[in-house]
Amino acid sequence: MSGGVFDGGLFMINPFVWSLFIQGHYYEKLNRRGLKLVIPVMLLTALGIMVMGSMFTCSIYTRYTLEFSPAILFSACLMIMEIQEDVFDLDNDQIKILSRKCITFLLLVSIFWGFMQLFCYSEGDMTVISGNSELWYKVINMFRGTK
Repeated sequence: MSGGVFDGGLFMINPFVWSLFIQGHYYEKLNRRGLKLVIPVMLLTALGIMVMGSMFTCSIYTRYTLEFSPAILFSACLMIMEIQEDVFDLDNDQIKILSRKCITFLLLVSIFWGFMQLFCYSEGDMTVISGNSELWYKVINMFRGTK
């Protein structure tokens, strides 16, 4: 299972992680809160774990996800909260409502996409078909409309 959902794929299946790419815009605000090093240190730690996992195991396995994904997702949550605080400082109620709808939509997309990854099978992945093939076929047949 090299690549995929559990390393670089985390950036593809979770839209909240995309907020990390605008961290420079919030540098001064994070600095005032004493958080200017929190996000970079967490991301560097996650990157270090990913590199070590890749070097010593020839790929990133599912079990290593619990070691680096929370650091990346926590950093993304901090950025989302900073962005939301800027939005709620505005006087425009329509922008606030739109922001809430966007955050809700992105959350639902992330949950749906993460759930669907359980059913994307490739050799060696830990998915529903490799762990519980009976459930796999029940769910697939539910979508097909067969029993």
